Amino acid sequence: MVFRGFTPCMSVLLCAAVLAALLTVVACTASSGHRQKAEENAIIEAAASDGTRLKDAVTAFRAQDYATAHDLFEHLSHEAQDRALRRQALFGLACVRLVQAQSPEEMKRALNAWSIWEEQSPPTVSSEDPRLLTPVLQRLPALMEKPVRVIGRTAKPTAAPTEWAKTVEEKDREIQELKDRLRALESIHRELEEKRRGLKE
Repeated sequence: MVFRGFTPCMSVLLCAAVLAALLTVVACTASSGHRQKAEENAIIEAAASDGTRLKDAVTAFRAQDYATAHDLFEHLSHEAQDRALRRQALFGLACVRLVQAQSPEEMKRALNAWSIWEEQSPPTVSSEDPRLLTPVLQRLPALMEKPVRVIGRTAKPTAAPTEWAKTVEEKDREIQELKDRLRALESIHRELEEKRRGLKE
């Protein structure tokens, strides 16, 4: 097809330019679609990887490997792609911190993680609601500082391992002091016995 005022050579060039423009549009659309598909695949792979790491964290928690569980839960609570998975990791992090808390400060840190998880939780749940434990958990720091009342009697809360070591060390010192006093008394007793024998002779 030859347009008026155009030479056949110009018509060919115009058709070539239109064809090149169409090919560029098609290539860009295909490239954009491919790029979008690659991004979607990357998000799916990251979510699958995050899901695997969440399972690993729960497995570590159940095996009482709290250091590993803490690291995995903390990482996922900040960097997981899926919001629900970040919330689950935050719940796990709060649980690890609650289990490991050995001082009122550590308990407050654990309760802070619990509060953040609670704020991020949806308002309705379809199964048991762990948020019902919140009032109990909020009372724990105060309970750690006071003796605990157990069925009509007062019991001290169980001591932490560092407190046990201090208690053992104190008891060892007391035992050594008592042994020293006993040796001194035995020495005095011997001297008295010798003096008594001397008086008899």
